[in-house]
Amino acid sequence: MLGDEVGIGITDPRDPEQGLLEAEYPAIASAVPKRRREYAAGRRAARAAMTELGLPPAPILTGTQREPLWPHGLVGSIAHCNTLCIAAVSLTHRSIGLDVEPAVPLPSDLERIVCTPTERHWLKTLPINDRGLNARKIFSAKEAVYKAQYLVTSQMIGFEDVNIQFEGVDFTADLPSTLTIQSMSGQLRLVEDYLLGSVRIDM
Repeated sequence: MLGDEVGIGITDPRDPEQGLLEAEYPAIASAVPKRRREYAAGRRAARAAMTELGLPPAPILTGTQREPLWPHGLVGSIAHCNTLCIAAVSLTHRSIGLDVEPAVPLPSDLERIVCTPTERHWLKTLPINDRGLNARKIFSAKEAVYKAQYLVTSQMIGFEDVNIQFEGVDFTADLPSTLTIQSMSGQLRLVEDYLLGSVRIDM
C-alpha cells in the first residue's frame, strides 16, 4: 500500500499494556486504561515497523498535539481503531499518514461535520445504501491526509479544509492554499473488516 521502502507493524490495542520504553511512560501517566493500551500498542507496532527496516528499537515520544515524535531521520504514522493498530515508518519519504476504521457506515449525524458540500453532493449521486460507507471512506482519507500534512506543515486543519475525490481505491485531496502543500494523493482500501487510508509524501 505504501511501497517496499516502508516498514509496517500491526498489533492489537486490546492486548495488555506492555512493551513501552521508559521515556514513553510520562505521556500516559494520567491516562485511562484503554488509552494506555492503545498507546502501548501503537509504540509496539511502530517498533515492529522499525525492525522491518533493520532499525534498532527507539523511544517514540509525544508532541504537544499528541503526535508521535519520530527518531531523527525517520518519519511515520500510527493509527488504531478498537480492534487493530497499524504503524508505518520510512527513511526515504518526507511524510506518511495512516488511518484505520471499521468498515461500517459513518453515522448520518457526522456526515455534515466530516464532509464538504462538494463531497455531500457526490454522496447523493450514490445508491442510498452506499452513502454511509463512502462517507466513512472520506473520513478515513481525511484522517490520513491530516497526519501526513501535519508532519510537514505543523499546521492544524479541519475536516472542512480538505476535499476528497475518489477514483477507485485512489484518492486526491485538495488542501487550503495557505499551506505549503495544497494537494496530496493516497489510497483507501478495504481489507477484511477494515478501511485503511494511506498517504505518503515523497522527498
